Amino acid sequence: MATGNDISSSDALAGALARGVVVSAVAVSEDALTGSTVQIIGRNGSLSRLVINTGGSWAEIRDRKDLPIELMAALIADVRGRYRLDIEAPLRDGRAHRLVVRLGTRTIKAPERIMFR
Repeated sequence: MATGNDISSSDALAGALARGVVVSAVAVSEDALTGSTVQIIGRNGSLSRLVINTGGSWAEIRDRKDLPIELMAALIADVRGRYRLDIEAPLRDGRAHRLVVRLGTRTIKAPERIMFR
């Protein structure tokens, strides 16, 4: 399918994962476009896959009356609450290893993509 984009959504996802980028997005749902002259089918699928696979946050404008600023504010608050943890792998064997983060005695729940090679 022709998209007019310079790179495919698969390439964008691969690039984001290789660089450790977390993608968050505010999208416009198909319902919010009802009655519009704009007709783009399936346009949020690739974007939502990019967000889900990079551990980002997803918000969607579902109605023409929804205010994007409220959704953007929620995403910004989520991003501000994130942190970065850099480690050096004790053994570089090329296999994926799970990383468990604990704060005191409490285990911190992290997205599935938290691994090192």
